Amino acid sequence: MKKPTQAMLLVVVVCIFGFPGRSSPRLPIRALAMGGACLALPVSSDALFLNPAALGLSARAELSSNTWSAGPGLASQVVLSGQRGALGFEAFSFGDCSLVDEDGNVLGSFSYAEWCLAGGGVWLRSQVGTRFPIALSAGSTIRATLIDSANSEGTWSLDTGILLSAIDLGGRFVDGVSMGIVARGVLGTHTFTQADFADATAGFGVACRVLGLWWLAVDFMSDGSASLGYTCQASRMLSIQGGVRSCGVLSPSFGVALAMERVSIELALEAHPLLGPCGGAAVRFRW
Repeated sequence: MKKPTQAMLLVVVVCIFGFPGRSSPRLPIRALAMGGACLALPVSSDALFLNPAALGLSARAELSSNTWSAGPGLASQVVLSGQRGALGFEAFSFGDCSLVDEDGNVLGSFSYAEWCLAGGGVWLRSQVGTRFPIALSAGSTIRATLIDSANSEGTWSLDTGILLSAIDLGGRFVDGVSMGIVARGVLGTHTFTQADFADATAGFGVACRVLGLWWLAVDFMSDGSASLGYTCQASRMLSIQGGVRSCGVLSPSFGVALAMERVSIELALEAHPLLGPCGGAAVRFRW
């Protein structure tokens, strides 16, 4: 069996974490732990890259930092969020890569890196119903990404999301429901002197709160991928996440989060069939 080349590994890493400037962002640690099932349950500042309709749902400001790796790829996110919006920066590096044919001959080499600056906010928020109030919010994120590879290019992209949630329904088993819809597309791609438009994707997610302790979530994307995940409040400070996602192959994942009054620490690990163990850590500060 021939070993995969570095170029093949780059394709696999990009399939796992996505292109933030093209179609989908890389998953923050909490979302990675849940197998990517995050459209209906974005966590505070993570909503900037997942579903901007959830920005500002928390009354507290937050600064979060996510760092993770997949094979030779390394990535990091930093997001500052408030009550109505957020700003974020993301960097991804694959290092120097060699193009190798099936016989092992080196055809050439290139480096690959991305830098993304994002800003988003909520432009609609309302509530309907009295006995079972339903909260509706909508928001957008604009991302500018510089891609440094064999052909340097920059992209402008727009994410628009809608979030519907009905919490505290009073049911004995299911006492909360949340639904998220996100459309992601590239406004334009600039490669040296040529400008064009790239693809767009959309996603739909549903999450249910069970027994007041569990959130069960499932996402479906227009590219054919799907995610299933859960999060459980094991104690006042500790929560446990798990999930699996399908994107050509099945990748199970697991994570834990320790939440204190002003600081949270999150860890996630994904067992990918091609890359092996992938994962990272996140730290959140709230005030």
